[in-house]
Amino acid sequence: LSICWKVRELYFVFVALFDYLHSVDFCHTHRWLASGGMDGTMKVWDLGSNLCRHTCVHGGSVIKVLWHPLYPIVYTASTDQMVRLWSGQTGACLLTLGGHEDMILDMSIVFATNDEEEDTIFTCSDDRTARIFSVHPFPLYNATLNG
Repeated sequence: LSICWKVRELYFVFVALFDYLHSVDFCHTHRWLASGGMDGTMKVWDLGSNLCRHTCVHGGSVIKVLWHPLYPIVYTASTDQMVRLWSGQTGACLLTLGGHEDMILDMSIVFATNDEEEDTIFTCSDDRTARIFSVHPFPLYNATLNG
């Protein structure tokens, strides 16, 4: 990953050995960026050091990456029919959600606004279904802190 900073302008030039990128998203809690691509990986990039912190593997192309606004957790949707939640701090897979019978095409999330609420994850798939998942992110995040 090559990053060039200019006053009032930010340029990103991804120079790496991976296929096309499908999705990128900035972390709300750290200076990190997540990228998802056709190579079946989600990468967490450190914008301070310009280095890849973690490479997290799916079984198919990663078509969507979204950071939780309160916690360093990355949500990914993939053509492997799965949604996964990853720790941005450790790169560990925190949770896998399944149920689709064909590739996921898109994902949208209504995020929890406090530690008591659940996230609502919406996915649509080539299996002609849309699914709704409910996840409580705080216990997942808290478990990564207590290890």
